[in-house]
Amino acid sequence: MRGNRMGRVDEEVRREIGAILQQKARDPRLAWVSVTRVEVSRDLSVAQVFISTLGDDDAKQGALVALEKAGPFVRTELGRRLRLRRTPELRFHYDPGVEHSLKVNRMLEELGVAGSAVGPGSDAADQSDDDAADSEEGVQFGDEYDDEDDDDEDDDDAETDDDDDAETDDDDDDETDDDDDDETDDDDEGERR
Repeated sequence: MRGNRMGRVDEEVRREIGAILQQKARDPRLAWVSVTRVEVSRDLSVAQVFISTLGDDDAKQGALVALEKAGPFVRTELGRRLRLRRTPELRFHYDPGVEHSLKVNRMLEELGVAGSAVGPGSDAADQSDDDAADSEEGVQFGDEYDDEDDDDEDDDDAETDDDDDAETDDDDDDETDDDDDDETDDDDEGERR
């Protein structure tokens, strides 16, 4: 299991490599490349970069070739953007995870078991939508929602808003007073000349 710090380093490197590919890459083979995860070694010497892309096997191989070619550039940009003790060497790999999950979903749909997954249009998603609608109407877990607590919170908010307005008014007066002082100083200088 990876430590918390290394997990943060992995995520930051993943985010920056994705941004570099999106903003700076000019190779059309990299247009549909997504960085799915990154695993940086503990000594920061090597980063295993896992990518996914749309297209057939030729498109995948083309993307990997383009990434290998762009690797030194991406590493240099990464070093400029991140403050790490060492900028890791980048090794790119194709991540079949996205493709595999799509294949599993297709198989579940064919079997008619697609409703068990939570997602748009699934039975579980419809159930959670019904629960959300119930809570909006004030019903939670079959109990009536207590409206009195809401009224107390609204009163507290109103008092806070009044205090904020008073502070804002005081700030405005201070700025106006400063402007008046500047004008008075200018008048004094004019009289001295």
